[in-house]
Amino acid sequence: MILESLIPESLIPENSGTGVSPVGTSEWLFSNMRDEIQNKREEQATGAKNATSTGTPPSGTGVPPVKGVSAFMATRRNLPHWEDPGSVYFVTWRTFQKTCLTAEERTLTLAAIRHWDSVRWTLYAAVVMPDHVHVLVQPLRIPEEPSPVWYPLGSILHSVKSYSAHQINRLRGKSGAVWQDEREDRIIRNERELWEKWQYLRNNPVKDDLAATAEEYPWFYQQCDVFPDEAESESG
Repeated sequence: MILESLIPESLIPENSGTGVSPVGTSEWLFSNMRDEIQNKREEQATGAKNATSTGTPPSGTGVPPVKGVSAFMATRRNLPHWEDPGSVYFVTWRTFQKTCLTAEERTLTLAAIRHWDSVRWTLYAAVVMPDHVHVLVQPLRIPEEPSPVWYPLGSILHSVKSYSAHQINRLRGKSGAVWQDEREDRIIRNERELWEKWQYLRNNPVKDDLAATAEEYPWFYQQCDVFPDEAESESG
């Protein structure tokens, strides 16, 4: 079953069909994800309605307004970047010159990633490796906008990378680049791709012998109410 609430209709393959679930818990997992996303969209819609009725945006955020995304947009630097409102993305970015992050630096980075969770994006999963980061995210609708407009993925990532770089440089007592300018991002198109990217993300520390399971790796995060743990996945 294609995730209608996640995937823009223009990106759904015509021959997608229902196929075979990757594992026994797949139907449960994606049903939970649909419910979670619908709940967040209803909360966002309520916030937008309230802001419109009062004529003022929510106060006390201390964050300047952001120009949102209302339609498909394609940009390119060294790599192409597609943004489509309401989409889920698998995003990767890497450290500058493959510098390894210390444990404290990885903690700072994960905290920066989680900062915007449920505010500007929904963070489904993340892992901070010694020299790169993977996240599975969905930008949220801007609540104070009366028409459907979403937070730009690039803007959120810039905030995360800029803040974490500043904090890491302060720890190091130096200045300079911490992250590569470019990122790799991919729009998730169907259930199977979402499952594959989630498995790839969580298996990163295991594959590199940094932990026996993803849950034992301190810089791995996932929404427990959306994704099952490994034991549930294997028993499903």
